[in-house]
Amino acid sequence: MQFTRQFLFIIALLATLHSGVAVSADWQGEEVQRDGVLTIVNPEEPAGGDIDIELEELWRVGGEDEDVLFGVIAQLVEDDAGNIYLLDGQLSEIQVFSRQGEWLRTIGREGEGPGEFRNGSDLYRGPDGNLGVVQIFPGRVVKLTLEGDPAGNFPLPEVDGGGFQLVHRVRGTKNHVVMAFAQQRVVDGKQSTQSMLRAFDNEGKELARYHEESRHSQFGGMKFDEKTCANYERRWAAAPDGRVAVAIDFDDYRFHIYNADGSIERIIERPGCQPLE
Repeated sequence: MQFTRQFLFIIALLATLHSGVAVSADWQGEEVQRDGVLTIVNPEEPAGGDIDIELEELWRVGGEDEDVLFGVIAQLVEDDAGNIYLLDGQLSEIQVFSRQGEWLRTIGREGEGPGEFRNGSDLYRGPDGNLGVVQIFPGRVVKLTLEGDPAGNFPLPEVDGGGFQLVHRVRGTKNHVVMAFAQQRVVDGKQSTQSMLRAFDNEGKELARYHEESRHSQFGGMKFDEKTCANYERRWAAAPDGRVAVAIDFDDYRFHIYNADGSIERIIERPGCQPLE
């Protein structure tokens, strides 16, 4: 099975956030202080050795012989009962299944009205229990109840001086809505992009700032730079307690772990890790 660089980053980030601080007696790394920040330096060899995980299929839906039709599956989330809400970015709808794989209902639809969306790219469940469907551009977050009733739009930050807003990825924690978004404007013939990773409450009040970057593009003769364009905006994960882990560096195996209030807790790195080809 082949994995993308982004997918592997997310798996590592989730493992980082959900693992305890205790380490094995066989761990050969070190803890150092750099500019007042605790840095965990891990070796290449895992303390517990390699772990093989056997996956057991519980159920499946879709395929040529199924009544359920999928376009492009963008994201899925669970509710407290284990029901699965599957966002279809192509069909602009959310299919709901029980934890046993039984189809329950379809909610949401394509459009611009209340509870409607187009080309949803991400799905999350907020602290209020409602679903949020993310549109990258024009940036918009459409909220729905678990039954599919419109619940308004999440209030995005205003763009100072005019311009456009993009929403890349959103996650809900116990008390936060963590959002990676960008604001674009044209300055002196160049496109200026300010990308940000911040936390808000349910009413859109800013609670924390984790990381942000700026980049500029010249119209005409543009070149694609993977390290610039494929930045941290989709390489992060949020824990239920509000902590956020971000893979800021493109090549290096290094995670910045932030507390819920935006302060840096620690950095975890593996200096000997080779970048993926």
